[in-house]
Amino acid sequence: MLSPSTLRHSVAAFALVLLVSAQPAGPVKTARVKRSSREVVELIRRVGPTKPDWWDDVRLDYPKTLDLSWPKPKRGAKWNPQKNPSQYLMSVIYRQPRRWRSAAKLFQHIIDISDDNDRARHNAMQSLGLVYARFLADYPRAAYWWQKVAREKRSLNTREAVGLAECYWQLGSKSKTERVLRSLGGGTTKLWAEIGDLDQALAVARREARGNWPHNAFLAAGNAYRSHGRHRQAMGLYRRLAKLKPQGKRAKGLQRMKKLGQQSIAATEIYQGLDLGKARDGTYTGVGEGFRGPMQVNVVIADGAIEAIKVVKHREDWYFRSLTEVPRRLVKRQGVKGVHAVTGATYTSNGIVNATADAIRKALE
Repeated sequence: MLSPSTLRHSVAAFALVLLVSAQPAGPVKTARVKRSSREVVELIRRVGPTKPDWWDDVRLDYPKTLDLSWPKPKRGAKWNPQKNPSQYLMSVIYRQPRRWRSAAKLFQHIIDISDDNDRARHNAMQSLGLVYARFLADYPRAAYWWQKVAREKRSLNTREAVGLAECYWQLGSKSKTERVLRSLGGGTTKLWAEIGDLDQALAVARREARGNWPHNAFLAAGNAYRSHGRHRQAMGLYRRLAKLKPQGKRAKGLQRMKKLGQQSIAATEIYQGLDLGKARDGTYTGVGEGFRGPMQVNVVIADGAIEAIKVVKHREDWYFRSLTEVPRRLVKRQGVKGVHAVTGATYTSNGIVNATADAIRKALE
């Protein structure tokens, strides 16, 4: 465990890094569709309650041992993903993309049969929103179900509220995104950075750095800087992670952070001033550290550009869409500027970004 003096030193150093500002690199522009708040509300109202086009082609498939009444687990009960729907979601569905659509049907089914069971219905609504947003990138339907559970419960937990804010952003309304994030007392560093407000992203990171686990804030702030083209500041924060001395009960997690910091420094040095015109054509393999261990990617370079990136080896389990989405973003951007982590898969996203840089390094040798 970090001592109070070590924690104070880390936070002070973090604040110093944030105060050392270079000339702004300029806003990161995106080709997103922009909609007014009214247009987003209408889109969610019109699309949200409907079934996707693929619905009838997917079979309702789940273990017959699953308790669809969704009882609250007893204290001390063993983890049982074949009985508990929440545990089935985390242990089975998260890891198997082929089940993502059938998961939507499962949670819709639980909603349909739970008129007299508020707990099951609300849990299923929350889970259905998560499946639509994190797995299927179906933001109108995700927003619809998160809004619906919020109205019924008159509240929404932080994870779903951040998810709802991200839905609004993906649907084209920055103002609605900001409104939700501010209602949470700040929101998340990653999403503020993604919508283009680096100052607010860093303010959130500073607050989070005062907690017992400041290193997550260092990583988030470093990623925010890097996605905005502020490489020097990003490396300053990654160095804080690289200098960690893993020990005690948190040694394993700190060791992961240390390695991630080291690889993020090396990767950022590659991305800074990257000239792909100097890269040799070919397919190159790169390695980066994910949450569960090393990740391997193949990067195809052709005619001075990144043509394709594919994750070919990994041991990740909670990766959501990061294995395909982060490579897509890197290819689109031809670098890391404007590339943000997939929500809920920060370590995996970083692993892919760093592994790609490792491959590019070989192409430049």
